[in-house]
Amino acid sequence: MQTPGLIPAALLGMIVLASCALKPPPTRDEIRAQSATLAEADLNGAWKAAEVSAAAIEDNWLGTFTDPQLDVLVAEAIVNNPDLRVAATRVEQAAQYVELAKAMLRPMINLLGTGGLKMGGGDVSSAIQGASLGVSWEPDLWGRLRYGREAAQSTYASVQADYRFSQQSLAAAVARSWFTATETWLQIKLAEDMVAAARKLVELAETRWRVGI
Repeated sequence: MQTPGLIPAALLGMIVLASCALKPPPTRDEIRAQSATLAEADLNGAWKAAEVSAAAIEDNWLGTFTDPQLDVLVAEAIVNNPDLRVAATRVEQAAQYVELAKAMLRPMINLLGTGGLKMGGGDVSSAIQGASLGVSWEPDLWGRLRYGREAAQSTYASVQADYRFSQQSLAAAVARSWFTATETWLQIKLAEDMVAAARKLVELAETRWRVGI
């Protein structure tokens, strides 16, 4: 004998299993049709981020605060920071490497001299007995020297960017500390004013208690 509630439960289970069945995968022609539709889609829709003009970016962001004391603090930190001094030395070194790489593309002149000097006096210029002048130049057939020059220039630009980034980071750290110190000082002044006002209220309350309403 079957239970009356067993048949509805079985039907419900069959419905659930039928609803959970997976759809068959798309055919190759359907995939190609979808790919063609995506290829024709307009990518310049409203979802695309708007272009930011270079004029909207302020380079001298420190001057926008119009705080002379902050400008002095930032300048002092940049001058006396040891890490920035090391970075500045690296920039100068990279610049000299660029000049050296450029010099390798130019002809080189070598001057050699021979001679001697007798003890007991005499003209020093007479000691030069012979001199030779030589010019050498290596043709850059395979571009090795040019690639070296471009590599030195890229290194120089990278070191310069690191130096500028260090300057901006230090300026931001000084500005952040200055604003925090200013906010703390203002909070202290506000607390002092509140204490003074509370003392005044106490004095007024004592006076009212003494003289009466």
